[in-house]
Formats: sequence, structure tokens, C-alpha cells
Amino acid sequence: MSRLRQALGRIAGAAGGRVDRLKYRLDRRSGDERIQIAAYRGYGTAEQLYLKGRVLEDKGIRTASDDDSIWDNLANMYRRFESDEIPGARVLARLGDVEQEVVANKEGFFEVRGTRRELSGRCCSRRPGHALG
Repeated sequence: MSRLRQALGRIAGAAGGRVDRLKYRLDRRSGDERIQIAAYRGYGTAEQLYLKGRVLEDKGIRTASDDDSIWDNLANMYRRFESDEIPGARVLARLGDVEQEVVANKEGFFEVRGTRRELSGRCCSRRPGHALG
């Protein structure tokens, strides 16, 4: 029985991923793509950057207020737990005049890490009118 459960779990996981990708493509085509970047951890100095986060669909959840009912709070709690990731989202990180673009994985997670020199040699660009020092 455990092999059957494992097989069903794999099928359900694959189907869920396909549904998420289809939903995201349809939202993009309709112009209804609202995104939120959840920064999980990060730090930066003038010479170094580390940023880890996730790109999610923005559900428009507002900050709780004293006037919210228990049902409002429960509904917002559910919306927070039930996140829709945006696979393959391009994220542009900037350290001074150096920009680095990364692509989120299939779960919407991304990570940028490096020194100013490492980031300037990896990818994207220097902002126009700025020189690297």
C-alpha cells in the first residue's frame, strides 16, 4: 500500500505544479499578475550583498486592525498560509551601481550572494552613467 501512496503523492505533486504554472501564465496574459517579494534574510554593506527570498502572488492581505472580526483574522491567516509561488520569476538585485538578475526556482525561491566585484562580473549591467569603483 505504501508504494501506491508514494505513486499517488508524486502524481498529485506534479499535477499541482502544472496547475500553478498554468494559473500564473493565465494571470500574466490577463494582466492580473500581482506579485509580492518576501525577503526572508539578507544583509548588505557597501561591498557585499546577501539576499534570500521568495516571489509570491500578492493576495492583497492588509495589516490587521482592532476593528477586524475573528473571521477576518482567520481568513487572512488562511491566505497567508496558502501561498501561490511564481516559478521562474526574474528578480533584479542592486548593490550600489551593480545589478544582478537571478531567476526564482520552481517554488519561487531565489538567492543573491556575492561581493561587489563578484556581482559585477556575473551578469547584468552597470547602471548608465555610473562607474564601478
